[in-house]
Amino acid sequence: MQRVRKEALNQVDDGCIIKVFPDKLERSTTSLILKSTKTASSCRTIFMTSALKEELKKWLN
Repeated sequence: MQRVRKEALNQVDDGCIIKVFPDKLERSTTSLILKSTKTASSCRTIFMTSALKEELKKWLN
């Protein structure tokens, strides 16, 4: 996850952006985004409980 200026976001290749999260403030000049990793070896697997998984799903929605 990364916070980027909206003007810079327009210049980024859309292929590396997985999700752009909605802004919490009306006149925000930045956006929170989820990007793909730079290399395949940067991709990590994490293990989590079912409860945490459900809580994260609620938060994302």
